[in-house]
Amino acid sequence: MIKTVSFPARCKRVSGPILFAGLLFLSNCGFSHFQEDLQFVQQHRLMAPQNEIFQICYAYGCKRRVDVRFSPSDWKRIQNKFQPLPLTAARERRCMARAVQEFEILIGERTGIDSDLAGSFSGLFKENQMDCEDEAVNTNVILTLLMENGLVRFHEFSGIAYRNMGWPHMAVTIVEKNTTNRFVVDSWFGGQGEPVHVIAYDLWARGWVPAEE
Repeated sequence: MIKTVSFPARCKRVSGPILFAGLLFLSNCGFSHFQEDLQFVQQHRLMAPQNEIFQICYAYGCKRRVDVRFSPSDWKRIQNKFQPLPLTAARERRCMARAVQEFEILIGERTGIDSDLAGSFSGLFKENQMDCEDEAVNTNVILTLLMENGLVRFHEFSGIAYRNMGWPHMAVTIVEKNTTNRFVVDSWFGGQGEPVHVIAYDLWARGWVPAEE
């Protein structure tokens, strides 16, 4: 079951005095919290994903949706990211990061969103861009397909995490089965098809960014 939540303030485009006032307000109310168990993908009006066809969204806040079709050869490329078969949860997380990246490459080739730039603001006023809400929805779809195909065995969905370390941000989380070890799968920091980060939730919630690795 896809575990999801509704969204508060988003990591998306604002301008002028609103941006300045928002930054002043948010810088004084940093938070990190976690919610789960709502119908996230359905909430954003995406079809239930299937191997042959699924939907992703873009345009800040999932304003636009597009169908993506995968062939058996596409799935072979995804399956190859789990070879050799991971025997530990840590190894599986590395495979998941590479598989999500490969999904993004294939999706970009078919939809034109391979022009998506890192973050939310570097792509302002450009076509086919995504904010962290779009990224969270799309990662949720991708992980659903990986799990339904038996490629992810050591982890399960654990909802959407929020944080605010000066600006709101959100991402999909997973949990290692039979443990309380929660991780964030965050593709927002890179452009489409660039490396995806799987980070311990506690570290991410404290304001982790890739430069700190």
